[in-house]
Amino acid sequence: MSDKVYFVDSENVGARWIDLMEEDQESDFLVFYTGNSPHLDYEHTIRLLNMPQKPEFICCNEGKNALDFQLASYLGYVLGSDEVKQFVILSNDTGFDSLVRFWRERDRNIERRSLKLTSTMDEGKAELLNVSDFEHTVGMSEKVCDIDVKDYHTILNCLESTAKTNIYNAFVFLFGLEKGKELYKYATTHKLTEPPVNWKRGTKIEKFCELILKYGNPSGIAIPEGFISFLLPRVQCGASWQSIEKKAVQEYETQVAEVFMRFYPLLTQIK
Repeated sequence: MSDKVYFVDSENVGARWIDLMEEDQESDFLVFYTGNSPHLDYEHTIRLLNMPQKPEFICCNEGKNALDFQLASYLGYVLGSDEVKQFVILSNDTGFDSLVRFWRERDRNIERRSLKLTSTMDEGKAELLNVSDFEHTVGMSEKVCDIDVKDYHTILNCLESTAKTNIYNAFVFLFGLEKGKELYKYATTHKLTEPPVNWKRGTKIEKFCELILKYGNPSGIAIPEGFISFLLPRVQCGASWQSIEKKAVQEYETQVAEVFMRFYPLLTQIK
């Protein structure tokens, strides 16, 4: 294989990768396809036949997200080779971004690029968008709408991605209405995807409480170090809001209790 290899999600980008292949004739192209992939027309077939280099077509089993899993698995296999130095996933699917982030954190040269048709359809050329590691909106600045990307992902990991109302409320409660709406729009546009974690419920509650301390306490009220330890078992056992608030006011200042009680309905939704 060459130093640079493209992994093409043909179900997602169709035949648009051929434009890129004509421009980058020094790299290898692995084209993953199923019966659901768009068929090549005569024009694209002729262009492929006239190219000096040829792509490698890899037939995948069909099923929900099946091609994505097989592409990711094969990429992991090739990553074990010292021969390839640069890996590019050609797909508009943002679900690959967590995989890109995983390997970038391990110092591998990998990115995802999105392909879309230009507005001038005369030549049917594809426009290449560099969106590796959340580029465009996140990029190397590690920000989502001016919010630390790790905190953004923590919110999505703590709350079920199917519970969109809870995610919306979390963004608004933590960052205010305007910023909250902006973050929620970004999240839904990117299909509420986030790097997978294996946190237990207690860990999720603790991490969400840490975000409350960081963003949900604009008055800067001093929160005693033991307050989260006080709150955690009560949330986990499903104690009522009234009973926790009463106990919190008894043991801590009223203002301290108010910071967290505002978020209590969200904390109980963490599974």
